[in-house]
Amino acid sequence: MLLLFVFLLSFHFTISSCPSSCSCSTRSGMSSLNCKAANLTSVPVITEGRGITVQGLILDGNNLTILLDYEFTKAGFNNLVKLSLRNCNMKILPEKLFYNLTNLQDLNLSGNLLSQLLPNQFALLPQLRILDLSHNTLSYMHSSTLTSLSSSLSHLYLAGNILTSLPDSSFPLLSTLTTLDMSANPWTCDCLMAGLHARLVQTNSIPTKTTCSRPLALLDQSWAELVTSDFGCRPAVSAQELVTSWPGHTASLQCNVTASPATEVLWLDGARVLHNNAHPGQDRDPHLYQQYGIKLDQHMPGEYSTTYISVLSIKNISMTSAGFYTCLAWNKVGMDQKHISLNLEDRVELVGDDTEATVIIGVAAFVIIIVIIIIFLCYLRSGKGHLRKSGVYFVSSSRSKVKVNLKHRSSKTGSHGRVTQEDGPGTLSRHSTDQPGTLSRNSTDQTIILAEGGDGQSDIVVHSDSD
Repeated sequence: MLLLFVFLLSFHFTISSCPSSCSCSTRSGMSSLNCKAANLTSVPVITEGRGITVQGLILDGNNLTILLDYEFTKAGFNNLVKLSLRNCNMKILPEKLFYNLTNLQDLNLSGNLLSQLLPNQFALLPQLRILDLSHNTLSYMHSSTLTSLSSSLSHLYLAGNILTSLPDSSFPLLSTLTTLDMSANPWTCDCLMAGLHARLVQTNSIPTKTTCSRPLALLDQSWAELVTSDFGCRPAVSAQELVTSWPGHTASLQCNVTASPATEVLWLDGARVLHNNAHPGQDRDPHLYQQYGIKLDQHMPGEYSTTYISVLSIKNISMTSAGFYTCLAWNKVGMDQKHISLNLEDRVELVGDDTEATVIIGVAAFVIIIVIIIIFLCYLRSGKGHLRKSGVYFVSSSRSKVKVNLKHRSSKTGSHGRVTQEDGPGTLSRHSTDQPGTLSRNSTDQTIILAEGGDGQSDIVVHSDSD
């Protein structure tokens, strides 16, 4: 009797605490608040009674266009297990709208106008198992939006959106779900989705009614009927549009191709297909001096998408090699091509690199130095200049003959020189005299005669007379 009284009291308290536009009920031990189509524009505020917690909240059919961070926590719904927000005209969900709803397991957001979800939209819901996002306008989902739920999510509903692809980081999670509904989306069945299809095949969990909208070859085909190799990408070609070179050189033309494996890459000269180690046509190379080289490498090999690098080399090019060349890539999904213009300049490249320039400059400097030395030596030999050093004098005269006498005496006294004019004009003599207190040496008389010839050149004659 006492337990029945407590139960009735609790039930009566819960009913009396309901907002006027909502109804309250308790089923299977869960207290729920049903405010369906109650013309609400915000979350109703309640005060939970003693021992009573609201675990279910239904707000379907209300005009909840503006919701704020922490709104459910501030309204008193701290222990929600199930929350339904269907058809509420919601366009944006604040990042912390579901803050502190750590017990929430079932969230229904279907039938709204959600076009995007924030990366950490559900990161604060560690126990969320069921998430219904069907019949919104989602066109893109950030990778962490779903991966943040990888430890708890088991049922995901994405039907009726406008999704064309999903991030590959979400594939491990999606392939282990108990329920995955991807129907009624315009999926692009290309190499970006091949990884997801392969995982779903391995776990035997391909969603029913999931079909392709692109490419055209796979239109309306069911995922269950396709093999993973059918999920291919149309090639995408990129290349430098203009390449410049010079006659006699090797021109290199390069294109990058991103596509699925089993993609063919070709080089064309007009409508002519070029082959490795082949020669150009007569219009390009009438003497067969030139040769083609074609190299294809996988730059970023992947299981479902690969980047190729293709290089066309033309050896010993001439002015007739100029023109347009085409890089073309194709597979069963489609094709793409880029045109490359080869331009030739009729000039000689003087300096190939910095090393060659350095050698040329060094040689030029050496030659200049040699020329300067030769000029200097020729100047000395011409007799127009002499070095004055230890009794050697620069002697010049406009007359035919100049005489200079030098006397050296051995003495302990110093010597003073004197220049006198002898034998007429233009003749000079120098006599040394002894002075007390100076050093002396054995004296000699030297006569230096500068004779100027008729050709303008001078001869020096030295006569020595010992004391």
